[in-house]
Amino acid sequence: KITHPRYGSPYPWPLNRILSYQKQWEVRRKMKAIGWAGKTLEQVLEDVDQCCQALSQRLGTQPYFFNKQPTELDALVFGHLFTILTTQLITDELSEKVKNYSNLTAFCRRIEQQYFEGREKDSCTITARSSKKSLPR
Repeated sequence: KITHPRYGSPYPWPLNRILSYQKQWEVRRKMKAIGWAGKTLEQVLEDVDQCCQALSQRLGTQPYFFNKQPTELDALVFGHLFTILTTQLITDELSEKVKNYSNLTAFCRRIEQQYFEGREKDSCTITARSSKKSLPR
């Protein structure tokens, strides 16, 4: 219900369905390989909290993780956190974990404003917002 429309939306039917199912199978296989397939929601939330804590400590009050300009790490972290914060899931527990770290949400807002606001209608910001809502202020 959630990932199929978001992942497959750029592609026409039936490619959108085929690619979504292929991606789902690939992700499940990878999750099983790294031991995540059997995790409970509580275990996942604890792991996410620990990850956010480490990221928050590394970011501190800096605008980016390592330099005065964004790096690949900033792009990767933004992509994951922005998705968590803007995707409507069955429960808000995952996004609430991220929202506990104000510097991470500020980081996402800053990247969104600097690189995505004011772009064309097919930008990822608008696509993400149509799935849920804007970032918390």
